[in-house]
Amino acid sequence: QESLDSKIKTFEEDRKMPLLTNMELRGIETGKEIGKEIGKEIGKEIGKEIGKEIGKEIGKEIGREIGILEKAHEDVKLVLRTRLGDIPVKIEQALDK
Repeated sequence: QESLDSKIKTFEEDRKMPLLTNMELRGIETGKEIGKEIGKEIGKEIGKEIGKEIGKEIGKEIGREIGILEKAHEDVKLVLRTRLGDIPVKIEQALDK
């Protein structure tokens, strides 16, 4: 009796319709692949934008630092001219390096 019940149960389970058909499963897999590709492209675009913003900020900071150094360079020359008058060419060339 038990064996017959288990065979009937197995038979009934085998005959049940699957929750998703093969076509639906393929569609889901295709959708996942398309979603991954779209996600990659969106991620690349977002990364580019973030990179541009970071690059701008770094560029501004470097520009400020270069400006400060150039100003300090000119200030040194001004102090030397004030104290020594004309700066010897060799000293001025050394300062310009």
